[in-house]
Amino acid sequence: MFGLRVTNDSGVIQVSSEKPYMSLHAEGYQAIGSTYRTTITFAQPCTTTQPPIIFIRAERGSESEQTSFKCGVTGSPGNWTGFVLINGNTTQVNYLYWFAAVWRPLTASGNYGMRIRDANGDVCFHASSQLIKFSRVITSWTELYNDGFVATFGSGIIISSDEYMMASHCHTSMVSCYGGIQHIGVTLDADAQVMVTFTGHVTNSGIGYFPLLLAKKS
Repeated sequence: MFGLRVTNDSGVIQVSSEKPYMSLHAEGYQAIGSTYRTTITFAQPCTTTQPPIIFIRAERGSESEQTSFKCGVTGSPGNWTGFVLINGNTTQVNYLYWFAAVWRPLTASGNYGMRIRDANGDVCFHASSQLIKFSRVITSWTELYNDGFVATFGSGIIISSDEYMMASHCHTSMVSCYGGIQHIGVTLDADAQVMVTFTGHVTNSGIGYFPLLLAKKS
């Protein structure tokens, strides 16, 4: 076996030459206000084939109410330019922190720091990248509200002050098993409980295995 492998005290591989790492592409702070649709543009486009993954951490809104967002990445493969947020609660002023992550290190520059290459010679890790780590994955949901048109499910998980919710998988519509289209939103209540909101008829059994990732910046 060749290459480098670094493990922690628990035997978990933290750095190796065999796989890419999720690193920070861009980050920011956005005053959403009460706007329904907000477009956020990266300072530099993301040149990966796969779209970047968008994570958000909403501050408590002006009315201490529920905040809910859908998210869609803008651009095309090799030229991802930013993302769009759809605000599900325009009755209050919303502010949030965000970051975009990619499954590769940032472009290496300078003459210092460690670089690791994979078997193809591509840089898969270098010391100047700011790595992203998944802190928790939520897969269990409890129905909190359902009127047949909108359904909200709670996780019982309170997001911590340094965690972000993955939002970019809540941008596409999906076909309901009962017919029609469902829209998904990632949501926080006034106490910072992580929730998801669906439009259309959906139940606990219908939501099935819907993972929602929480992550932290290194």
